Amino acid sequence: MVLVIAFDGEASPSFAYMDAMIAAGKAGWDPVALLLDLRKLRYEWGDEMGRTLSDAKASGFERQLPLAVVVSELNRAGLTSLIRDELFGKPEQWLCDSLEAALAMLDLAKP
Repeated sequence: MVLVIAFDGEASPSFAYMDAMIAAGKAGWDPVALLLDLRKLRYEWGDEMGRTLSDAKASGFERQLPLAVVVSELNRAGLTSLIRDELFGKPEQWLCDSLEAALAMLDLAKP
């Protein structure tokens, strides 16, 4: 099962809430993958989002959950920069422009 969690509003004051909701969803449903729908979340910069994304991928026993993040103009530039420059990842392996593209990415990520 893919767990889909959506957030909206401003990212800056919401990191602890986001972390808690992601952790609760993972504990409650034990998903095989996680999709974060952030299309309505305003994010420009800040390292705390890096922790949120990294923790979202963690699944215990050093296993990583496949993660896809749906973005919009409200956050694409900030998340692209964060993933590339702070998490040293490839944004195209994390970020999608639609739910359909994110689900397709996660399907390819299945073991």
